Amino acid sequence: MTAGDVKGLAKKAILHISAVIKGILFIGFSIQILMGIYWMGCHFLQVQDFAEADSILYLWIFRLLGRNCQVMYLLQLLFAFYVGYRFVALLCPGGGSRSGYRKLYAVWGSLAILTFPFAMQCHLAIQPYSFMGTLFLLTLSFFIEIFVCPRSFPEGKKGRMRKVRFLATAVLCTGFITALSGVTDRTEEEPERSLASVMASRMAWPDLWNDFEFWPEDLREITGDVIWQASLSADNMDILFAALEERAGREAAREYCRQIAEIGWSRHSSEILYRIGWDMLGYSMTPYVFRQQMEGRLFDSYTGSNYETMRMYMPVYTKRYVEYSCWWYGCCLILAVWLAILHIFNERKLPDKGSVLSVGVCILAAGILAAAFTMRGAGRMDYRCTIAVNELWLLWGLRQAWRGYGVSAQEAEVQGWSRKSSRADSGQSEV
Repeated sequence: MTAGDVKGLAKKAILHISAVIKGILFIGFSIQILMGIYWMGCHFLQVQDFAEADSILYLWIFRLLGRNCQVMYLLQLLFAFYVGYRFVALLCPGGGSRSGYRKLYAVWGSLAILTFPFAMQCHLAIQPYSFMGTLFLLTLSFFIEIFVCPRSFPEGKKGRMRKVRFLATAVLCTGFITALSGVTDRTEEEPERSLASVMASRMAWPDLWNDFEFWPEDLREITGDVIWQASLSADNMDILFAALEERAGREAAREYCRQIAEIGWSRHSSEILYRIGWDMLGYSMTPYVFRQQMEGRLFDSYTGSNYETMRMYMPVYTKRYVEYSCWWYGCCLILAVWLAILHIFNERKLPDKGSVLSVGVCILAAGILAAAFTMRGAGRMDYRCTIAVNELWLLWGLRQAWRGYGVSAQEAEVQGWSRKSSRADSGQSEV
């Protein structure tokens, strides 16, 4: 047996193994899709018991729709499905005779993203998190097309104008995400959310009561009657900040918050970094930490209350749906890693520049979002805020599963597949 024969057998083995892994991915995602569609059908007429949304923009949209929950659900589901379809199609290029299959794959992939249980919970809730996550993915897709796939635009003035429109839409989406988060909706009666108060929330809680004796005497006198209540819950930190502003003034309150943060950091720096790390992981890969949070092995978060609300009407089925999806989430990532490795061995080259750039853009955007929510305070980890970050991992798995069903770089040259030749067919480009 010659060296060429060995290489040929190795290549066939890689292709067969890849086909098996892709089949497993298809079956695993399809089971999640069926379970998610059934859960959606059973909950479409129900209303999850969340507090009223604190976003004025979201409530305005809800009132515009006649305060009809089902109409809002339908709008959130359709918007999420469209953006998921657009993102999957962007990550999974293909032209010519494969364009029809590519569209079906994009539909199936969008359903796989839509039925991720923590995202599905948000789509069927009167809360802004569905729109926030969907707008984040839409914004990310615009930036990928603009900066990673410049060939996706025609040359000349027409192409430049299209880039400007995409960029303006991306900026507009970012503004909508900010407005939906409720950051801009604070009233004059509420305490200021300065950088100092945010750092105090992150560094001082939950050790507030234990550190109280180390605070300066004037700070202890001002907060002595509210410190116990503030230490009971992360949300109660606003009580402490309100007392500081009312009794010392806004400028002095900022200085006191800075002192609180510094004392907390000086006494518990290692624990604070540990909590920050787990909160970052919880925002970035919720299924990985979900079980540990349910068992009470991690820190305070909203995960327990969110899950109890989700399983209110179908506790047994919801438990099985969430447990399967969390298990499948890990399996999907492992299989995707193996597919990526096999693809490198088969092609005998590293990923192209466009793929690396697209992954870099996604990691950067997801990291900024997860870090922003992590640093807003300890004990406030809420997976609903970053459902889009978790969906990015699934999108990467779908991208790896598509490889081999689309066209390779060599086949693309033979078939004439390029952004220019396929623009009329799909409107997307290879990433």
